[in-house]
Amino acid sequence: RWAKRRASRLTGRRGGRASRKLFRCYAINWLKFLGRFMQPPRPTYPYAGMISDFSEYMRQERGWSPETIRDRCRFIERYLDQLDADGGSVGEITVERIDAALLKMLGPGGYAPMAVRGYAGHLRAFFRYAEMREWCSRGLAEAIRGPRIFRHTSLPKGPSWDEVRRLLASTAGDQ
Repeated sequence: RWAKRRASRLTGRRGGRASRKLFRCYAINWLKFLGRFMQPPRPTYPYAGMISDFSEYMRQERGWSPETIRDRCRFIERYLDQLDADGGSVGEITVERIDAALLKMLGPGGYAPMAVRGYAGHLRAFFRYAEMREWCSRGLAEAIRGPRIFRHTSLPKGPSWDEVRRLLASTAGDQ
């Protein structure tokens, strides 16, 4: 009920989702304070140690915020899970496989080019770290490139001249 009431005060389409997320955050923090919140055990997968090491590296060496670390780790987890589903390992990753994954993200119904460019940066940071730890081949991180973003890409497209002429022809009178 609180989330629905709060959503009515928030503007935009995402009000309800943002309100539910905020309520969940408050509720979990309150339950943690009371000592009643138990984290469910996370499923283990082959790359859990790598993600944990990378997380510590970002926290200690880079000084990144917990939110940035969490977001990057989630994305890397999803990418490595996809890699594991394809039957590969970090040592077998090639630039072609990374490019194919980024192109798949750009496909119809996929992510915006700016988002994919950010994800390419996440992968580049992870693979730089993986190169330092000798988990993958050298030069892989440097070869990762996001999509090229053109200056006016985000501007909306206007109607074509044919559409404008048709619209003007469909009006009656001089109003």
